[in-house]
Amino acid sequence: MATARYSDGMGPNSPLATVAMERFAVSAHNPEEIAIVDIAGGDMVRAVSHVHLEAFSGYLNARLGRGYASALIDWFVREKEKAIAIAAIDRNDRVIGYAMGAPVSLTRRLRQDMFWVTARSIILRPLVLFDRRLWKVGKRRISDFVAPRDVHPSSDLPEPTMSLFGIGVALSHRKIGVGRQLMQAFEDKARLLEMRSLLLWVHEDNIATRRFYEQCGWRPCPNAPGQLSRKYVRLIDRQDMRT
Repeated sequence: MATARYSDGMGPNSPLATVAMERFAVSAHNPEEIAIVDIAGGDMVRAVSHVHLEAFSGYLNARLGRGYASALIDWFVREKEKAIAIAAIDRNDRVIGYAMGAPVSLTRRLRQDMFWVTARSIILRPLVLFDRRLWKVGKRRISDFVAPRDVHPSSDLPEPTMSLFGIGVALSHRKIGVGRQLMQAFEDKARLLEMRSLLLWVHEDNIATRRFYEQCGWRPCPNAPGQLSRKYVRLIDRQDMRT
């Protein structure tokens, strides 16, 4: 499988950008070609938010609506000097997947910047208040907003550490290798930003997603009793061999 060249726009014929890019086949069994590009603003952010809402349907951040999703994705786009915001697009320039993340050192800023966006989304969707997950997350977010604390990934991870905040693929393009290409592109971007390790959290009962991360070379960490999310890590030092 060919490796991708990453650009900061979409295809040369797309109204969203004019940057040329190299295309590559997703799978020998799938003739469709895709490209990995940096997410631009405007229409592309809205297209990525659609994939995000589809991929995370039923999860709390999807229940907060399209406005929240667009604001969240736009945050990573605006922090492009330090963060990662990439999308997979097909030959017709349709967004079919995305991945985004930021250094752990920016976690506090992300939570603070999204505080009022989250509050507005809840007001517009009051039924979300009956979701117990909201109260668990909200308690932590309010604490960070009122009395910010330093966020450290783990004492056993080499720093700086890049946190994978989200990765999603459109239902119509799953199981053909798009997720793996996005994950590889995410790692390559993290290396360019001189990160030394990667970190993510996934729901403990999300077995399929956990298996995907493990197949991509991530390793799970032991959980504390009663913890609902599992932490996964991956080292990406230059001397480390890719799996």
